[in-house]
Amino acid sequence: MKFARISLVCRLVALLIIVFASTWLVAQLPAQLTVQEALYPGASTSGIDRAQDPVTVGMPLADSAGINNISQLGLQGASVGQFRVLGRWPSGNIQWVLVDTQADLHAGGKNTGISLTQGTGNFGGSSLATDNGSTITVNTGVAQFTIHKANFNIFDQVVSGGKTLVSSGSSQGLAVLGPVNPQTSCNQGPCTTQYLSSNDGTSTAVIEENGPVRAVIRADGIHRDAAGNGYMRFTVRMHFYKNKTFVKLTTILRNADEGSSNTFNSAAKGFTSYELRLSSALSSGRAFAFGKDSGTTSGKFTGSENAYLYQAYSNDMEHPHWNGATCPYGSIVPRCVAPFITRTGTAAPFTYSQDGYQIVQGQNTLANADHSHYPVPVRSPTSLPLGSPSSRVWRSEYSILSRQRNCYRCQRRCRYRQCLWFD
Repeated sequence: MKFARISLVCRLVALLIIVFASTWLVAQLPAQLTVQEALYPGASTSGIDRAQDPVTVGMPLADSAGINNISQLGLQGASVGQFRVLGRWPSGNIQWVLVDTQADLHAGGKNTGISLTQGTGNFGGSSLATDNGSTITVNTGVAQFTIHKANFNIFDQVVSGGKTLVSSGSSQGLAVLGPVNPQTSCNQGPCTTQYLSSNDGTSTAVIEENGPVRAVIRADGIHRDAAGNGYMRFTVRMHFYKNKTFVKLTTILRNADEGSSNTFNSAAKGFTSYELRLSSALSSGRAFAFGKDSGTTSGKFTGSENAYLYQAYSNDMEHPHWNGATCPYGSIVPRCVAPFITRTGTAAPFTYSQDGYQIVQGQNTLANADHSHYPVPVRSPTSLPLGSPSSRVWRSEYSILSRQRNCYRCQRRCRYRQCLWFD
């Protein structure tokens, strides 16, 4: 397996644990929820205070509850609610329902004030997404997003607080840096050809979920070079939330298509970088802030330089199959994973040529640490001006914040879950 650097903008969205106060297998109504943050053992944070943060949970319903339509459901203790049927009993009654709402939570605490009850269905406002034919628009109440179906470039336009943050037609969207067509490997030469989602005139986008609390837009297409040659397909899901300026993105990158052996379609495809490229419409007073393993690093842009956090090897939450002592360099064998990145040592922990993380502005390294240190998210600042004018950035489970005047970017290896924020 060859690991490539991936670039996207991101912010960590809280993973919330939902515990049913009634029976786990099937719930009689009312069913009380317990909402709390999911923090892994040894996490460097004890949680953060949250105000009306999104909560999504699947709940099982007893057949005897007699609920056969979401219009029979409601929530007590919540100002917004959205429901979707996931499965039914043979009787036709709902067996599983997906519930979306928003909840307040103190750091390290629990919220037990929300219950699933009988009610009148979705509540809390109008659905967030609208299909306009060639575009889809999403209005969360505090930000408006326009998504192009053809020539998909993530967000064609973003307006927040009445200010245009991303102008129509200015962004390239997803970008794979790969070999010259029709090559499929980076071993024959540098992988510098740009394959962009915005070059795909046949890409599509649909509204998968829509309601007053959350909307999900799915986009499918293929990255293409300037001549229209395709290289690796993509599926993107964008999650929008009521009264929120952030967006959660998940990206699926398809490394091969159906086809005969030893053909372009079926070949595993190499690439050196996978990026999300958004161009900011803002021009002056830009600054950035990155979370480190302890404290933050911040600064101001002086020109068109980039600022980024690059995460290389880290042993935090490392899988036991990674770095096996008997794994050959660059090997792909069962229960044995080793990268192509040069390393020294005869047993784990190895020392890698790309070790730990770096925070870089232009040509200057502002902060760094080895593989035993791991950056943590920065909370939303209130006075940092927005980042680089052409955001060719990367993602992760950290966070990249793009406020009206704020932006920071983060980088994390081989993670395909991101969030973008527009305040």
